[in-house]
Amino acid sequence: MIHQSNEVAKLMREKRRELKMSQRELSSRVGFSTKEGQFISNVERQKCQFPIRYISKLANALEVSEQTIIDLMAQDYKNAIIKEVLNAHQLFNQTTNQL
Repeated sequence: MIHQSNEVAKLMREKRRELKMSQRELSSRVGFSTKEGQFISNVERQKCQFPIRYISKLANALEVSEQTIIDLMAQDYKNAIIKEVLNAHQLFNQTTNQL
């Protein structure tokens, strides 16, 4: 399973801090309940991915373009695919070497 969001997490953390916004406040601006400040924390710590359907709201809250977030999500996905392929090659090589 591909599950990485390094670039999106960095953007969220950096822009939120630049705008002097708490995780709870960002959560509220995006449309989550204020109790979900923990969700923003989890995204920033790369524990989960930010939902695609909220890209527009996140872009508005962070004062960036939607395209910026889309590009970062695409880069994260590409990086995750590359990592998975490299891991598969390593596993294959280890298995072959054991034979």
